[in-house]
Amino acid sequence: MKRFKYPALVIKEAKNLKKFARKEELNNLNEHDFMPKSSYKCIYGLLTGDCKSSRAIELIESSCSRVYKAGYLNDDDILSNKLNGSPKKSYRGAYWSPIETYIFPEKRKEAAIRLLKYLKGEIKTL
Repeated sequence: MKRFKYPALVIKEAKNLKKFARKEELNNLNEHDFMPKSSYKCIYGLLTGDCKSSRAIELIESSCSRVYKAGYLNDDDILSNKLNGSPKKSYRGAYWSPIETYIFPEKRKEAAIRLLKYLKGEIKTL
């Protein structure tokens, strides 16, 4: 199986998300429905119905110590955005979690699918 180099903040968020998300939320993760640019079908959208819902915010605040400043992104500069502090001090529309920034580019679809499988417990390691 192909190994991906996930940044440390992505790994930390994934481990925490696996711990804090409810089993039924994790069961909602589906690689065929996954669309990282949709607020309903991105990772937090699939988990909670909308990545801007109060439950999504609760999961992000529990799972992330640091978030990235939101802005216009394209596949080439997604990781060049600046860390923007804690999600607890920010409006949800002003930031993206490390997982969201990492799996946003289409070229990282395989890494995103592996992450979904990890969160669902289908594989043991990232």
